[in-house]
Amino acid sequence: ESLELALKDCELQKRIFKQLGLVILDGDKANSSIV
Repeated sequence: ESLELALKDCELQKRIFKQLGLVILDGDKANSSIV
């Protein structure tokens, strides 16, 4: 059961990171442009 929960949690994290990915990428671009 814990393994299934972990897998579901991983999928949820992937979805969240995909949504946050744009923000993270924009942040990286901003950081690289500053440097």
